Parts: sequence; structure tokens; C-alpha cells
Amino acid sequence: MATPYRLPPNYMRQQGNSGRHFVGRHDEREKLKILIKDEDTQIIQVYGLPYVGKTSLVKTVCQELKDEINPERLHIKHIHISNNSSWSDISNMYNTFTNCSSITNTKWKICIFDDFQNIQESFLPGFQELCDNDFPLHRNLKIILIFSGGKPFQFDGIRFGKCKVSPLSIKDAQLLFGRCSDIETDDENKEQIHNIIRYACGLPGLLIYFAEKISQFRHNFSFNDIYKMICDETKLNDWLDECTINRRNIKQEMDKYFSQLSHEQQDAIKVLSYFPGRFGIEEAVEMTGSSSQPASKMHVLMPLVEQGLISSDLELQNFQVQELIRAITKQQIDNVHSNDLVKLKYTNIIGKSLMKAQDIYDKGLIYEALGIMRNNWENISFLMKKGIDAPSDGRTYGVYYEITLKASDILMLCHPRDSRQFFQACLQNSLLFGNEEEQALMNIAYGVSLTDLPDGFQYNKAIKFYNAALSERLKIVTVNPKISVISYSNVANLLSRNFGKHSKSLQLLFSAKDIQKKHRWLHMDTSLVLHYIGLVYLRILTYFHGALDIYNQIHPNYTGKMNIIHAIAHCYLLKEEFDKAKSCFKDMLEGYSDRLLSGSSEAASLSMALEHLVYLNLENPQNQLIHLENLLNEIRQLLKRSVHEKQKLRYSDAIAKYQSLKILLVHKLTQNEERAGLLMDSIPVICHHCKSFIRYFNCSRENYIHKLCGLRSNLYEIDIQQRLKIVE
Repeated sequence: MATPYRLPPNYMRQQGNSGRHFVGRHDEREKLKILIKDEDTQIIQVYGLPYVGKTSLVKTVCQELKDEINPERLHIKHIHISNNSSWSDISNMYNTFTNCSSITNTKWKICIFDDFQNIQESFLPGFQELCDNDFPLHRNLKIILIFSGGKPFQFDGIRFGKCKVSPLSIKDAQLLFGRCSDIETDDENKEQIHNIIRYACGLPGLLIYFAEKISQFRHNFSFNDIYKMICDETKLNDWLDECTINRRNIKQEMDKYFSQLSHEQQDAIKVLSYFPGRFGIEEAVEMTGSSSQPASKMHVLMPLVEQGLISSDLELQNFQVQELIRAITKQQIDNVHSNDLVKLKYTNIIGKSLMKAQDIYDKGLIYEALGIMRNNWENISFLMKKGIDAPSDGRTYGVYYEITLKASDILMLCHPRDSRQFFQACLQNSLLFGNEEEQALMNIAYGVSLTDLPDGFQYNKAIKFYNAALSERLKIVTVNPKISVISYSNVANLLSRNFGKHSKSLQLLFSAKDIQKKHRWLHMDTSLVLHYIGLVYLRILTYFHGALDIYNQIHPNYTGKMNIIHAIAHCYLLKEEFDKAKSCFKDMLEGYSDRLLSGSSEAASLSMALEHLVYLNLENPQNQLIHLENLLNEIRQLLKRSVHEKQKLRYSDAIAKYQSLKILLVHKLTQNEERAGLLMDSIPVICHHCKSFIRYFNCSRENYIHKLCGLRSNLYEIDIQQRLKIVE
């Protein structure tokens, strides 16, 4: 098929390409005009992804050139090449155009070969000969090749220019979609329209297809309902099979495009497409079979980015396969059994980032470890879900076991809910395929996950798995000494705090201490051991201070050490060293900002410290009022950020209590009763440490409140070791 050799007036405008269905492309338009006007350029190759708007660009530029000069001096032939086109048909149409006597004196004769990627390879020598013969005869002849591909064709002895057409920017894509669908972007549909652009990869042909589909149903359905019907993620594969533009199926066109890529690039797309998330530069380079050499990166990874198949950030540090490309290529590997997929090289490569993050986490650099995990967040979560859902055949079990063995801490930190199910699945598989050591390790990992979840605290259930693991504890020490320290510490904490078995708890804790001493560790788990020993002894501050010193050496700003500082302060209260206790609470206020703690589990720590400063300033009502006002402000902020009803009720009760106390204190100060502040008659509302310490100390409620207020006890002093009965 071919259009008439001389286009009628307003032909381009009738096609609508320079109006409704064409936006942006300012740089490409200018570049194409320069190439057409350049006397030395004979062939211009316009290429890019299917449906990226190559033909529309060429037609728009031709129309703009006609507007700039006398239309009679610009003549165009548009030849479409299909899979069935013969060389005789192509050459006859071309010769008819170039040999026409009525256009010999025109400024430019432009012959457009559209869909040039369909030309048979055997025709290329004939095309080369045609050009060699005609260019010397027709100095004003320009040939434009339009084709779907990632790189231009090579011709001998012919001067050619190239114009790569990229997907639309988000701004231009939104403009085109809005123009074709008559839908304006607002806060309600912004995310959905962004998803449509993402699914369409910024390709104008697909955006127009989506817009027309939506327009068909606008009178009967809301935009949200239409979006769910044809654009939702779950529908993506369905419309890939049905989507036909210009009588061509998009999936078939993209498959043709992929076939032009090198084998390395095709394999890279398939491997990366299996995962939904982003990849850091190191993982992406390894997974695409590239080396760390810049030239190798350019050979495999970077051409995929340049063609728009893979998106990246401006710094080229993070990469992600486009949603449309992933949906098409993923179908090619969906028939492979999921267990075989796990064994592919990317499992081990992603595993490397896990191990690296775990190693940095062990050194106390929590935020740096999270930074590594962030690059592969979605992919690791995806891998864990595969481990949960897919039955293991014994071979993939080894992969999951290695992940649990070497990176359980970082998984629980970043994916607490998924990790619990993952470790449970690994435990079940270990009973089928693992030895005793592996079964013990999986028992520990699952037990830790049961107690670490925000809504977990399933201690009775967890202790069963810990006990099962500890029955093989000597073997565990051989397999992974570090995780045995964690298990000993957690079991000891449960035995002492929840079951009152303090003696057994201390045995395990000192065993853990011996293990870490043997390996000369200085990391978070060492601090954990000393912290729990301090909790069992309660008022022996040596271990608490030792734990705090380790945190200060490794990570001074670690918010988790707030619990230890609170424990030290409460110990000072019980020992009636009130000035030291007050100093601890003040240090917390000065050392941590509300901003730093707002997103952590220690968000209430500042409020707890302020509570105790209110109690301890009985003799200084002015300071007591200042701390009371600061406390109310802190609790109000906690109330705003809280989501659970129990938390909201607790904070509301605290506000009511301290607001009434503030009124009493202000009244007292206005009456010039400044000799003393308010004496509290109840335990602090926010501080959860008090609930534990009053139980451990085994003293009356009244006596405990007196200590909180800085009042010395009149009770007969009993030796601390006798008071804290360490019993089985």
C-alpha cells in the first residue's frame, strides 16, 4: 500500500497527527528538520519502540516544512512495508515516485519507508543498489526509514542521520491522555492516570488506545469503574492478548522488537522481569550477566535503559523493568516451575545484598543496612512470598535455609509479618529435608519472629520453639554461634519476665555471654545479653551500663538504647539515688528530638521521661509546671500519631489526668503556695517500665510511688540480694 505521491492540501491536518493525537517532541522535531534540510544527509532513520509515535513525528515534521515553504515544492511518497511486501512492489512504487517528471524541480523529494523492520533481509542488497544509483541523480532526494528497533541499519557509502524517538515524558503523556479521553487530572484520579501512563510505557499509541477504550464507557460508568475493568494490574495480561492497534497485536509487535535484541539483552530482560521491584546497580549488573567494567554495562544493561525497556533514576543507580515489558516477557517464563525459578542466579544475587545488609546491621549501622535493603525491598519481599506459597522440592530448601541462617535479623527488621510466615514455611520444610542442626535453627528463627512482631508477643507459643531449638543448642553453636546468643537471650528474657524462672534465665544468659566473649564480638547482640542480665538482677547497674557503653560505641544515636537508659534511671529510683535518676531523664530529653523518635517504637520515651521529671520536682513547683506543660504537649503529639484505639484511650486518659494536675498546680502557685509542688498519688500513665519494676521490686504501691516522687523510704532496708530472690 502507498499514499499518492503528491499529498493533497491539508492531508496531514486531516490525519489529526499535528493536532489531537500529537504532543511535545520539540527536540525530535527540530532534529528531524535539521536532518532533512542538511544537503549531506541522504537517508534518515527514525526508530524506537513500537507505538512510540515515529510515523506521527515524521508526518508532523513534513507538514511543518510544508507550512514553511511553498507546498508545491515539497513532495512525499509514503510506502508501507508489510511482511508480505515483495521487492518488486517496493521498488516499483519507489521508482514511480523518483522518476516522475512533474517533481524534478522540487526543493525536496521525500520517500518514506514505513515499518522498514518488516523488509526481508534478502531485499537489503537491492535497496543498497537502489540508493547507490539514485542519490547521484536526485540531489534533492531524501529517504526516511521508519522502523521499530533499538539501533539503525548500516549502509555502505551512504551518508545517513538517525533520530531515536523516546517514550513521552510524564507531563506530555498526561496531556495526550487528557486530550484524547477528555478527562482532566485531579486528586481523585491522579494515581490511576499515572498507572495508565506507567502501563503504557509512555507510548502514544497505547495511551490513545486506553483513552478511546475509556471514552466508550464514559456515559454508563464512572472513571474508577472503567479503570478497574480495563486498566487494573490484574487485567494487564488480558488486554495484552486483545490489544490491537492499526490491525497489529501489541504483544506480537513487542515480540518482534525483542527478537532484534542481542541474546544477552533478551536473557537480561527475562531475568529482571521475574521480579516486580527495583534493583540497585550492583544487583542489576550481576543479574544481566554484565561485569563491573563500564564497557560491559553499556553492552547489556544501558542499551535497555536507552530504549525505554528499563527505567532508571537520573544517577543510573536504580533500575526497574517497565510494567508493560515485564508483563510480556514474564509470560515466557511462567511455565517454568516456581522451584526452578528460585534456583536461578538472581536468587543468589539478591541473597548477596541480604548478606551485605546483615553484616552492616551486625556492626550497628542500622540506617546504612536499611539503605541497602531499600534498593531491593519489593524483590526480597517477593522472594519471601514465593518461599511461603511454593512447596519446596528439597533443592530450593537449601536456598531458603541459607537466607535464614545468614540474614534472619535484617529480614525481621524490614519485613516482620512476611518473615514470620517465611520462617514458619522454612521450619516445616526443614522437618522434611533438613538435619537436626537446621531444624533447630529454623525453630529459633520462627520463635524470634513470634516475639518480635508489633502485634506479636506470643510468648507461650514462642517458648515451645525455643525449647525445641535449645535441645540441640550445642549443635546450633557450631552452625551459627551468633543466632544461638540471640536465642539464649530471648529465652532467658521470657523465662524471667513471663515465667518467674530467674535462675534458669541467668544460666542461659551467662552461657550466651561466654559464647560472645569467646568470639570477641562487640555488636548489638552483646548489648542484648548484658541488657537482659541487668533486667534479671534489676538493681545491679553494672550490666546495664555495659550494654549502654556498647551502644554508644557502635551507634550513639540508636533509639533502642532509650530502654536501657530508662532501666538505669528506674534502678536509681529504687536505690533512692534520685539526683542520678533525674540526670538520666534529663539526658534523654537533651539527647533525642521528637523528630528522631516519632517513627520508632521508642516514640513515647520522651513522654515517659517528662512524667518522671514531673514526679521528681515535688520540691520545685516552678520546674514541675514547666515539665507538666511539656509533657502535655508530647502526649498530644502521641495522640495525633496513634492509630490503635487502646493507645488513643491511654493517651486521652493521660491528658485528662495531667491537665487536671496542671490546673491544681497553677492554682497553688497563684495562691503563693510555693513551698512544694504536687505530690502524686498514682503510678505514671505512660511509663510502661514502672509496671515491670514495681513487680520485680516486690514493694507496696504506696512505697513505690514515694520513690518516684523522690521521697526516701522509712522501711527497714533489706540487702538487695535478699530482696530480689533469685529462685527457680
